[in-house]
Amino acid sequence: MHGCRMELTRVAPDEAVGGDVVSYLSEGVVAVIGAGAGAVAARLAPQRRVIVIAPDARPAEGVTAHGLRASAVSGWLGVFRIAVEGGGELRADVVIDLSAPPLVARSVPPPGYYAPRDAAEITAAVAAAVALVGAFRKPKYFTYAPEICAHERQGQTGCTRCLDVCGAQAIRSEGTVIHVEPWLCQGCAACALACPTGALSVTAPNRAFLLDATHAALAQGGAARESGVLTVSAASEGAAALSAPVLSAYGEELGLEALAAGAQAVALTAEADAPPETRALLAERLAMAEAMTAALGLSEGAVRAVGADAPPAPTARPPRALRRRSRRRPPQRKRDFLSAALARLEPEGGLKPAPLPDGAPAAPSGLGWDTVSTPSRSGHVAKVVEIGRRRNLRVTFNPPNRWRQPLGRSRHDQDY
Repeated sequence: MHGCRMELTRVAPDEAVGGDVVSYLSEGVVAVIGAGAGAVAARLAPQRRVIVIAPDARPAEGVTAHGLRASAVSGWLGVFRIAVEGGGELRADVVIDLSAPPLVARSVPPPGYYAPRDAAEITAAVAAAVALVGAFRKPKYFTYAPEICAHERQGQTGCTRCLDVCGAQAIRSEGTVIHVEPWLCQGCAACALACPTGALSVTAPNRAFLLDATHAALAQGGAARESGVLTVSAASEGAAALSAPVLSAYGEELGLEALAAGAQAVALTAEADAPPETRALLAERLAMAEAMTAALGLSEGAVRAVGADAPPAPTARPPRALRRRSRRRPPQRKRDFLSAALARLEPEGGLKPAPLPDGAPAAPSGLGWDTVSTPSRSGHVAKVVEIGRRRNLRVTFNPPNRWRQPLGRSRHDQDY
């Protein structure tokens, strides 16, 4: 569904839920909006309570008609609010929106909202609306650590990357922090992939689980061990050495850790129906990973995207033995995790300057960054700095706790 992993499970209405579960309760009231709503309502009326909202609405058995024009829809399964002309508001549990264009313009619509465009989609929407009565639950797909969020400080808005990439529009700004609406979040994981600090992260599976799965796929016999190419795909795209519910959950820090552990390449297959915001973000992050692997002297295509049916391309880099997994657990925070992986990949002789990816804007005034560089060796760490949406990248190997700074220092350039 829209390249996300919405998993609604029917439960008893009085079943207790924990903090990692989101619950919905629907009484089965279906609102049908727009031209042609009467015909669709007639198909629903024998089984569900139906309200029709359209200028030409007519009452019928089992149907409540409102001869008004709907102007907006908000909410989610069980608590939809429909604004109508004149300032009124109607409530419904499920919405079938026949308006052109739809009143909810999102690539990932709310649970319980359908905007069918043809006869087949209308039939599917009617069937779904009939089924959505009772109590349901789904996982809470994210965790949020506001103490490391770079959204705002001292009245200045900073990073908005998670807001920009959420196809469900489930994230909003609340002063110095952001708020994720768990009833709208459908597990696309784009926010966690975009977050530069790791303030937003994915649950089930979390980074630690995917790290263990990465090492296991490389250590055990099979295609990944024989070819050195670790294939990672979304669960909807079929068999792979490693499968994630959605590809966005497998961030570049995990791909680089796979290379550090001995993989010759990491081949990524995204879900075919991923939201457009997610697809654009995956392409951006792949470009960043390619810039980093090029600066590290790895072969072209060390981290690459492939089609669902495309075989992994061969790597030109000579095979190397799988490295033993360090006894020390990698850091939990995203930046520190990425730094540790980059430090393990640092080549002999240090790094040479490398350009930013094509299309990356110039560094802001006073921050003269245009390369990924600075040689140095053992015991050093790498740092990726993202300034809001500007994507200025710097990979610098320096002694721990002695970051060499450019001419100025942004508040986003912090050690989390």
